Amino acid sequence: MLRALLHALVLVPAALYPTAAGAQIFEVGDHIELPQAAAGDADHATVAMNEDGDVLVVWQAARTDLPGAPKQVEAVFIPHLGGNDWELPQLATHHFVLGDPEADAIPGATLEANRKPDVVAMGRDFVVTWPRAPQGESLSQLEVVQIEVNGGTAVLRAPAPGQGWIVDPAVEAGDAGVMPDLFTQEIQRDQAAGVVYVHELWAAPPLREYDLRACVLDFGTYNGTPRIVGPVVLQAALPLDDDAAGGLTNGGLVLPDAEEDDFGNLVVAFEEYVRAGHQGAVQDEGSIVVQRWHRGDSGPELIDEIRVFGRDPVNRQRRPNIMGSFLDFRNAVSLTHMDLTPGQTDGDTVHVELIFEGGPNPGTITLRNLLYPNDSLFDDIMPVPVHATEMRMSMAIREPMPGRQMVSWYPTNSTVLWNVTTLTADPYRPAVDVLEFGNPGDPGSRFVPLAYEGPDTAGQGHIYLVINLF
Repeated sequence: MLRALLHALVLVPAALYPTAAGAQIFEVGDHIELPQAAAGDADHATVAMNEDGDVLVVWQAARTDLPGAPKQVEAVFIPHLGGNDWELPQLATHHFVLGDPEADAIPGATLEANRKPDVVAMGRDFVVTWPRAPQGESLSQLEVVQIEVNGGTAVLRAPAPGQGWIVDPAVEAGDAGVMPDLFTQEIQRDQAAGVVYVHELWAAPPLREYDLRACVLDFGTYNGTPRIVGPVVLQAALPLDDDAAGGLTNGGLVLPDAEEDDFGNLVVAFEEYVRAGHQGAVQDEGSIVVQRWHRGDSGPELIDEIRVFGRDPVNRQRRPNIMGSFLDFRNAVSLTHMDLTPGQTDGDTVHVELIFEGGPNPGTITLRNLLYPNDSLFDDIMPVPVHATEMRMSMAIREPMPGRQMVSWYPTNSTVLWNVTTLTADPYRPAVDVLEFGNPGDPGSRFVPLAYEGPDTAGQGHIYLVINLF
């Protein structure tokens, strides 16, 4: 989840928080490797920063000690010590196994795969969601936990060790992989979050159709368990077909990303690709669909919608990410996604701003192209936006260099890409969040935590973190 928080940051002196024995203190700009419990590769990191500047990083990791190496979901809580200092704890303190393959959460399942989590900050607390399925099967249940934070200490709220509360008991992952994305609901509800995710209706390759579902996760009115409202179907039977070259059929399809706008409406972006003849389409066509929904008492109501295309309508548009800010003086979100030619022979990054001119009401959606500087010699992939007051930025992976290089694009401050130093020689899948504090828009008023994955020198996949100040 990508978002900029409304709350002002209170800088607490570091001396108020004692440092646990063996813990590591790091500062703005320091890249650190996160501790993990699973012995196998770690990947698919997500990151969130709460209103106090604390960070939670969540990822999946392979349990190579178990048959088939099923994935488990892990999290590390990183308390803000005040100023520009944070504490990286040891595994024994503030490390959590949220989704355990041996939790016996699904009757009859010997081992359970827990994959592709997401995290969002909810005031001081955090919410984490992920899908769980019996190993080797695709019918999944969506789960959620809360990480409650008080004075730099984090406590896991869950129904049982290694498992979460069930949000949806029957989600067909199919080729899409469920791909849940969380968003906070700060305007309409207190202590609540929402989640959007994907349910496969049917697949007859090269054709597929999916439902986009949404639930409200209310932690403010529960007594020991959250109140879950939904699911509702936002988009029914959306097409996600193979392109003419038959590419991109395995996992991570539709990939919804969600955000709350300045008026409490849900903004959601997702992939579509339709082959000629499917649902009446006259040609092969790929796009990113961005919709705004009003969450009324009678259910969600569509306010407005825009489709964003790439260099050619037949190109596949992939991996949308959106971010907005309550403090940037206009109702807008930044959107990044990948523009891929059929067969994924050439990949570009798209970085735009979408301005909802109607405010809380339907109206024109103005698209402002932020002109990410793609290069025909390279693929620019896995982009994420950074959106804050007086700041528009994106980060992506450029390959081959040889190898991969993380790059950043800051269109208001530069005319060229900047290379981002990383702890791994092969960085991948950046994830970011933003916390605005002080006087929004002033230099030094934004913390931007960045998590990424990559192998160490021995080839072992790890998760890394750096917190930057802009």
